[in-house]
Amino acid sequence: MSELFINGASLLRIYTAEKDQIDGMPLYEWIVQQAVAEDISGATVIRGSGGFCSSNPVLAPEFRAFQINQPVIVEIVDTEKNLEAFIRKIDPAIPRGLMTMVPVRTRYYGDK
Repeated sequence: MSELFINGASLLRIYTAEKDQIDGMPLYEWIVQQAVAEDISGATVIRGSGGFCSSNPVLAPEFRAFQINQPVIVEIVDTEKNLEAFIRKIDPAIPRGLMTMVPVRTRYYGDK
């Protein structure tokens, strides 16, 4: 039986915040546009309902009414080589945040 998952991909997570911007555009949107332009395999934007980091206060759902800067994660999957090239391209423009990259096993559905 063949393998259900394929090795060789990596998952890049870029942690940012809802109000972070580049040239008036939300940073997460800009990152996705750059990923499309670089022919990256795929990206997903996830809005957090709460969280914290060293430079932001505690963010929890009950504070939504106060328009607190909610966390946003951009997840991008491709080869490590492609992701490293992508990071080098966008890195100078990222004002703040955190990136992590881990190897993942992938399974595709539909047309590639």
